[in-house]
Amino acid sequence: MRMISVKTFLDIERGIMKRGRLTPPSRILEELDDARTSYAILSHRWGKEVNYDEMAQLPKMGVEDRYEVRARDGYQKIVHSCEQAEKDGFDWLWVDTCCIDKRSSAELSEAINSMYRWYKNSKRCYAYLHDVDHPWFPTFRNTFKFQSSNGWPEWFSRGWTLQELIAPKDLRFFNKDWEPIGDKKGLATELNEITRVPEHILKNGIPPNRPSVAQIMSWAADRETTRVEDRAYSLLGLIGVHMPMLYGEGKHAFQRLQLEIIHMSNDQSIFAWDPHGRIQRSGSVLADDPSFFRDCHDIIKMDPDKFIHGRTPEGDLHTMRNEERFGTFPVTNRGIQIWLPLAPYREPHSIFKATLACRKIGSSTPLTIDLAFWKFNYYRFFGATGVPRSISEFRQVFLVYRDETSREFTFKLDDRLMSTEFTRCGAFPLRDITSNSVTLSSTAPIVVVVYSNKDNSARFAVAFGYFCGQEWVHVISDDPPAGDEISSPWIGFAMKAYTQMRNAVPKHARYMAETRSTSHQFYAKHLHLPQSIWAVKLVYGEKEEYGNSTVTIDIVQCAGCCHEPFKWTGLDGIEDGDDLPGLMIDGTTRSSAMHGHELLVDGISKEFLLAPPTQKIGLGDYGHWNESTFQREGNIFEDIKSLSLNMDFNLIDPILHSVEHKISSARGTSTEGGSVATLWSCLPGVVLQQPLGLSLANNQDVLCTLKVFSASITNKYLVTQVIQCSACYPTNNFVRSIQAQTLQDGISEDGPFCTPWTRILMLTSSIRVIEFALLPNTTT
Repeated sequence: MRMISVKTFLDIERGIMKRGRLTPPSRILEELDDARTSYAILSHRWGKEVNYDEMAQLPKMGVEDRYEVRARDGYQKIVHSCEQAEKDGFDWLWVDTCCIDKRSSAELSEAINSMYRWYKNSKRCYAYLHDVDHPWFPTFRNTFKFQSSNGWPEWFSRGWTLQELIAPKDLRFFNKDWEPIGDKKGLATELNEITRVPEHILKNGIPPNRPSVAQIMSWAADRETTRVEDRAYSLLGLIGVHMPMLYGEGKHAFQRLQLEIIHMSNDQSIFAWDPHGRIQRSGSVLADDPSFFRDCHDIIKMDPDKFIHGRTPEGDLHTMRNEERFGTFPVTNRGIQIWLPLAPYREPHSIFKATLACRKIGSSTPLTIDLAFWKFNYYRFFGATGVPRSISEFRQVFLVYRDETSREFTFKLDDRLMSTEFTRCGAFPLRDITSNSVTLSSTAPIVVVVYSNKDNSARFAVAFGYFCGQEWVHVISDDPPAGDEISSPWIGFAMKAYTQMRNAVPKHARYMAETRSTSHQFYAKHLHLPQSIWAVKLVYGEKEEYGNSTVTIDIVQCAGCCHEPFKWTGLDGIEDGDDLPGLMIDGTTRSSAMHGHELLVDGISKEFLLAPPTQKIGLGDYGHWNESTFQREGNIFEDIKSLSLNMDFNLIDPILHSVEHKISSARGTSTEGGSVATLWSCLPGVVLQQPLGLSLANNQDVLCTLKVFSASITNKYLVTQVIQCSACYPTNNFVRSIQAQTLQDGISEDGPFCTPWTRILMLTSSIRVIEFALLPNTTT
């Protein structure tokens, strides 16, 4: 342990003050044994400080450098601390800013692991409160003066000063002018109110039989550190563990700290964080940071014999006293292996009430936590409702402590195809979903969105959930109305559905996980609404990037013979689409005869296919594939006119409502203001002159029209996008090689390179449009 020689430092400082120079140079810092040395120690908030190298080199510094160092607040703290130490009869002083060479990671790690002992072995500790400007200790919260530190001096809000409060036997407080304003033992009552540390701990220190881990963690719940890792490292001495420092690991440091505690202790209060359910983070059984233990200040450990008594049949008592089962819980690659009394909830059976060997002060009843059985392991779970069975059974379980999943998941909500009979009422918990997206996390795992029809006689809710890295979706119908309409407000139904879903989280997560184990990319779920002709149909579209999926909600007429509302059905041959989000799939890979050519349409990569130049293909055409040729069978807009349907054709007219797009090359930019696009994918050097991209309008009227006609033209392909151009030919650099190839293959030079292009979609069922391939079109 390196300490400041009080006499040497003050001689240097006084020499500078008197003569402005030093003769001869002297050593300020010395290596000493903390157990055999009588020394004082400083506790303070860091500002502009003096480091180890500057303190060691102070006698040898030039005048200007020494003047700059001496002008710092940190230097003046050392001066006043040394003066106070000299007055108190101490020859040595330890200050963390300059007595540790932080350039050495080994020395820094040793200091952090030893710091609690150093403060404990000091004969006196000076706590410098730099923001207290009056000659008395603040005994009342002042949120105006100390607004950034919860109404108390900043020293009480920092992580490292917690051990500096508890460890020293003799701690004395000083204000900004270094006036003494009290000591720890005399202020124990006031300090207990500020810090929640019990008075007997403040007066006598931490006893050999340490308080519970949860209680110690609670003292640090509201404290902050500059580095995230220090929230864990500053607790090492208080809990009595040692571990290497790994700055850069972030919040993982606190997980490592908890695992080190588990390695050396059987204190189950480490699992009792968030006892009042204020945070409600499901997942890992380990807490994210000390704030999770905020309400654990009165949690104490229970004697194992007293805990076991009455919780197992008499014949099992001897077994459960076996230390290998109850007294230890090793950490394995699967999880934390532990024996716990579990009582399953009546519904569902995958959630359990686990009893821990700890309790609140003044209560004889052990604390409990909820665990969810998921993927053969047990996770911490919040939100369970109902009453578990009264009899517990000791089980060996593996508690998951790794939390490697994403903390957020976003659902894109698409209800544009829904019948106009139904509208969205709102979401619970109340939130704004006007952007048509729902983002969930481990602390906000469920959102329920409610829909109702025009006359309020039928309504349903779609629940979006996220649990342990698995997203899930489910639909819930309301109870049949007593009269012609539902009189209760939608928010009541939303809250009821939300409560219903809380216990069902693991079940629906399991259904979705089983569904996603198949090779499909889109899945459907169907639920009939009681006493109505309606059914809700959900289509779930899985995205390639994790953490983002599309859910399409639709209303269809239904005879009421549908079954298994919990089951998802995979939709074959569907891939993600572009123009109609959540409803289409790209079918370019469905036929080996279709060779796509890549273009950027408004910056989005799409593939187009060639077709014979004799074909006339327009927006709204539908048909089938004959080998590699698209065979037109009709046009949905012509069919609408011939059927004389009662609708305003102007709303869906492809000429009036087609949308223009910017076309550019897939691996380069357009030239001449976007007039030329080069195709690089399958035919390098092919050029489109004056390309113009047109597509069907992506609005409610067009979508509903496609939805209606998809039932009668199932498994047909629909032209939804056309690229018009004045000519199409190979570039000069490509001519000679293509001429040689075409002569060899017997193909004319004006073959397939003179055709424009179209984009095709496939209609496969009554509720979805499938994006397919792309064809050339000779019409302009």
